[in-house]
Amino acid sequence: MSVSQVQPEVSVVVLSYNQRYTVARAMDSILEQQCAFAFEVVVSDDGSSDGTRELLEKYARDYPDVVRLLPAEPNRGIVENYFHALSHCRGKYVADCAGDDYWLTRHRLQDMWRRLDGDDSLSLVFTGWTVINRASGCSRDVNTEADGRLRAPVVPGRTLLTALLGYHNPLPVHLSAALYRVSVLRKALDNYPEMVKNAGFACEDLPVLAALLASGDAAYIEGSSLAYTVGHVSATSEEDMRRVASFHLATLIASIRLARHYGVPIALLRHGMARKAAFVMAQAFNLHDRTLRRDIDSRLSEYGVPVSWHYRLLYAITAINPVWTMAVTLNRMLHR
Repeated sequence: MSVSQVQPEVSVVVLSYNQRYTVARAMDSILEQQCAFAFEVVVSDDGSSDGTRELLEKYARDYPDVVRLLPAEPNRGIVENYFHALSHCRGKYVADCAGDDYWLTRHRLQDMWRRLDGDDSLSLVFTGWTVINRASGCSRDVNTEADGRLRAPVVPGRTLLTALLGYHNPLPVHLSAALYRVSVLRKALDNYPEMVKNAGFACEDLPVLAALLASGDAAYIEGSSLAYTVGHVSATSEEDMRRVASFHLATLIASIRLARHYGVPIALLRHGMARKAAFVMAQAFNLHDRTLRRDIDSRLSEYGVPVSWHYRLLYAITAINPVWTMAVTLNRMLHR
């Protein structure tokens, strides 16, 4: 029976971009799921040039009843690519797995589906996850680090939403370690699309989770179901450092805009906002980039983000005397 003749209960979104050496592991971990219902895998490759797409084409040929590889198109970027894939999902529920991550258990979908399908008050179900650093070979389990209130069998959506928008580290919930009710997200997209799908936010997971948690509660299932890999892109070059700074600035501003939209008091987020702002500013100092520093300072001031006194001091010193080594030295001294 072909994919087009089966109505899946769950759609799994797989996004890939130049992940030839990891995407097979991701696909295998999904296809090994043991479920009492039909599911589909909707794959959207974002213009890979390293052989990733050719590998995915083989999966589509080998699993024609399950895998739907969307037509090749020019690079879209993460936000546009995610919602492009979502628009092709036919399931009642949606799960994610990036092309460089993989799932850890074969009963993940079944367990999550059972919990979500049995309670209409829930927008999503989530588990912990394991962070694997490919550069160092170290792993870290993200299950017990968060506030215990966020690891209850049922977590009020507003409670988890506030924690999500005010987080510094670790995240209280990971979209790729969740299964969500797609009708909730589509309703949000219809009502306020710019708060759900916005390239300016630089990410898809934060606004998606915010929309879900603003509309319903979440259930936590103990254990890890996702291997989330980091450390596979160098962060030592100036280009990478600038990208990191810009990304974190965009997500910080996104958190503020989402908080205002969903009525989350900014005062509850100030601690996390200050820590994220300090990280962004530290990146700008270490880059010796005046233009980037001015842009960051302007954006933080525009949105009223609190900035610690020693960063303000660094700004004042370097504005008068652009001796970059002085800024870096002071920055390191103040963070010992």
